[in-house]
Amino acid sequence: PDARTWGLHPASATNLVRVCEGVAATGAKSLEVVNALPGWTPHFSFSPYRDSGRVTVSFAVRLERGAAFELSMRDINLWTLAPGPTITVDASAALRAGGRRLCELPVGQWIGIELSFELGSGREKDEFTLTAKVPSETSPRVFAGLPFHHLFRKVCWIGFMSACSKGERYYIDDLKVRP
Repeated sequence: PDARTWGLHPASATNLVRVCEGVAATGAKSLEVVNALPGWTPHFSFSPYRDSGRVTVSFAVRLERGAAFELSMRDINLWTLAPGPTITVDASAALRAGGRRLCELPVGQWIGIELSFELGSGREKDEFTLTAKVPSETSPRVFAGLPFHHLFRKVCWIGFMSACSKGERYYIDDLKVRP
């Protein structure tokens, strides 16, 4: 994603969300997030504006024991803030989306996550597909038909928000929004 659209909250959390050397899914660096503040902080976000067609958001995540986060997409306009595809990983490494527990993710391994959905007013369903690729498994875990808000029509904001506060950490790498 374009670095000009990135945000960090609180802005002083640069020691809690930082580029980390030596821990990476590919290459030599990843983004390390230390869950050390109450509430949904620290969190980082970006604004990749997409308003039509099939969109895929993918990234690799490495959870350390007890880490918890939420990935949320939002459509922001003058009248509403409509939530789009959202996933959470709780402190027990349970992956949740669409109001249900999907599976448990391994701790200490890089896991590929992909969310795919249609945008625009002409889409047939208000749902997304989530794919989790665990290195020790031969087939990816695919969860289709996960709902999101019917007013979500465009991606204006994507945020990774911490969901615990005792110093737990997770890492994000290879973040992509296509097209």
